Amino acid sequence: MIFNRTILKMTILLVLLGNIVNAINYAYAEEVIAQTHKLSKGDIKEFVENTVPKQLEKYNIPGASVSVVKDGQVLFTKAYGYRNISEGLKADSNTMFRIGSVTKLFTWTGIMQLVEQGKLNLDDDISKYLGNIKIGGNYKEPITIKNLMTHTSGIEDKFSNLFMGRDEEIPPLEEALLRDKRNRIFKPGEIVAYSNYGTALAGKIMENISGITYEEYIENNILKPLNMNRTTILQPASAKYDNVSKGHMYLKGDYKVFEDAFTQLPPIGAISTSSEDISKFMIMHLQNGRYEDKVILKEDTAKLMHKTHFPNDKRLPGICLGFIEWKRNHKRIIWHSGGTALFRTLCMLIPEENVGVFISYNSPNSDKARSEFRQKFLDRYYPYNVEKVKPLENHKERAKNYEGYFKEGRTAKFNSDKLIFALSRMEKVIPNDEGTLTFRGRKYIEVDSLVFYEVNGQGKLIFQEDENENIKYLFQDFEPHEAYMKIKWYENPQLSMIIFSLCMIIFLTTLITKFLQNILWKKNEKHRNDRKIEKLILLISMFHLLFPIGGVLGFVMEIWINSRVMTTGAIPLLFKLSLLPPVISGIITIITIPYVIRAWKNKDWTFNRRIYYSLVVVTSLIFIGWMYYWNLLGYFR
Repeated sequence: MIFNRTILKMTILLVLLGNIVNAINYAYAEEVIAQTHKLSKGDIKEFVENTVPKQLEKYNIPGASVSVVKDGQVLFTKAYGYRNISEGLKADSNTMFRIGSVTKLFTWTGIMQLVEQGKLNLDDDISKYLGNIKIGGNYKEPITIKNLMTHTSGIEDKFSNLFMGRDEEIPPLEEALLRDKRNRIFKPGEIVAYSNYGTALAGKIMENISGITYEEYIENNILKPLNMNRTTILQPASAKYDNVSKGHMYLKGDYKVFEDAFTQLPPIGAISTSSEDISKFMIMHLQNGRYEDKVILKEDTAKLMHKTHFPNDKRLPGICLGFIEWKRNHKRIIWHSGGTALFRTLCMLIPEENVGVFISYNSPNSDKARSEFRQKFLDRYYPYNVEKVKPLENHKERAKNYEGYFKEGRTAKFNSDKLIFALSRMEKVIPNDEGTLTFRGRKYIEVDSLVFYEVNGQGKLIFQEDENENIKYLFQDFEPHEAYMKIKWYENPQLSMIIFSLCMIIFLTTLITKFLQNILWKKNEKHRNDRKIEKLILLISMFHLLFPIGGVLGFVMEIWINSRVMTTGAIPLLFKLSLLPPVISGIITIITIPYVIRAWKNKDWTFNRRIYYSLVVVTSLIFIGWMYYWNLLGYFR
């Protein structure tokens, strides 16, 4: 017994000693990591130079521009690759890159200056400042300045009018806004629905209050005080500056150089800047509005701007006043990304570390590179351990309850981009056999009712139910400016494409059958009594088929001739014209209906012909309804 007790004591002692040693080793390991990857000029240079050149090669990107700041100092700024690969022109830290929606941070900084001066209030109704610009919709609640800044205005979005050709003259901001009427599709303050239009409205408010153009305001109140001499809202920047990067696409194994399109609404994405210049803007925000001896914002104003003002769910990161929030690697990050047709950019600040990071690529191939760079930076300087989570006890049985399609709140309801949004901003939640869910390529497991954590990752999904306990919303932490809504069965994009395809098959079969009758088959009926209806049915099918034929030809010709579609997202004229033939088909369908009804009543024609002609008429009515639902009937809205 004494021997056994002695062994037991020695075993316990050894275990305790082992744990102490392990704890010391673990602490030492943490210290070594901190020392090895302390964010310094030398280490960040090593990191960037081992990362970015490899990305350029891996993702076929011609050039990139990087800037890193800390504690009010520029730690690193450099550009890699080419600003114009066809001419062999290298990029450097003064090369100006398009930054897309990172421009919005300048717009919101200007708005906060006006709030600080007492010329605006965050809770003001924006209609007070917009004059003739009206927002449609049936909601009585006013849209406030804060709604614009947190993307909760409820205004529908649109893709196809963001950019314009370089041969076109950029209209005054008010003219562009009046020409592009929008409606509210959600109650203000209800849900996040990212809105370029809302930011453009803020730019117009800035103009109306200051009495000068948006461009002049940003230049005088932000760029000049910060000595950002290599930053401009001018489009194209090359009209005034040299050393401006071109955009590039990697097509058929080779790089093609393009001029980036103009942004029709400058407050949302017109700025071009260099990595050296943007470092001043980041330092200013990290120092709560101050840069050297210049005060762009008062400290309290800057802190208010950086604070979270609207989370989709209080358990998730949310939207600040302009900035978007992340929580990754145990750090709170405020950030904004940007994209034009040809550039991709990220600007992120880590306030508690007084660190800012900027990277911009001059090719649309760079979405993965941008995300990869961000995560590698965070993992190197702020490492974390993935926490194992305990699944909800009956998570396997519950997983099926979440299956379905979800559409992003950023969508269209009254304009013709409705179908584009349905096809491009619809995501499916897929339950897996092991009880996890797959969403946007990542797996999540339920840890609490309606709450999911990413498997071997940091992400979170949170579902919300309606009053009948049906799934209504899906929120995720990776993109807090995106909120998803469970769709109705008739909004299913697959169903929509099936309906379209079946309609086209029936119309095409009608024409092919008539062709075979005329060319290959001998006519036995010289005096059939259905000649008139047959012609009407053929006209219905022909005019409906002009829509897909004209639409496809429009895009092919536009890309072949001048590639405008690729750089501006503009809708070709031939596509717009192809929306008219279905209206003609609709009129002919209405004319045809009485003939079909009479044929059934009088038992005219053969039974098979009555069935087939009726099928074409019904299909025509369904297709007209399909076109109407997607706002494509007759003209492009």
